[in-house]
Order: sequence, then structure tokens, then C-alpha cells
Amino acid sequence: MLICGHTHRFKYPKKKDHPYFNTGCCIYPTIITAIEIKHGTVQLVRWKVKATRNGVLNIEREVMRGPEPLTEFDIREGYAGAAD
Repeated sequence: MLICGHTHRFKYPKKKDHPYFNTGCCIYPTIITAIEIKHGTVQLVRWKVKATRNGVLNIEREVMRGPEPLTEFDIREGYAGAAD
């Protein structure tokens, strides 16, 4: 599994892709994307600043991909995306 960052485009592999993840970008003033790894799972999330009708700013978290078990991305023998 390879996790990189700052290409301005997030990447979360599909089932048959190599296990390459990219956190995306954090330079936008209202959005940050991130890879979260916890409890044996991985997921891609987005944190956004949103204003309510009253002008109150809130930070919202959205899961964009996942969570999936880390074992799904094991490139050793048995990995679904590994070349035969």
C-alpha cells in the first residue's frame, strides 16, 4: 500500500487497482481531503466549512470512499488486485 499526498487530486483505488492512495489537497480555503486509517480500516474523507442560514460556520465531515479493511489492499499473495 502506498499513501501519498498533495497532487490536488485525491485517489482511492478500485478493487482491481494497485493499492495507491492520495490524500488530495489541503490548500483550498474551505475543503480538506484526507486518508483516515483506524481500527484496521482505511477511508477517504472530506472536511468542509459550511455556513448556515444564520451565517454560522460549521465543519462537516463526509466519507467519500470506504471504509474498507486494510487487508483488502495487501499486495502479498492473495490480493485481489495483484498481477498473476
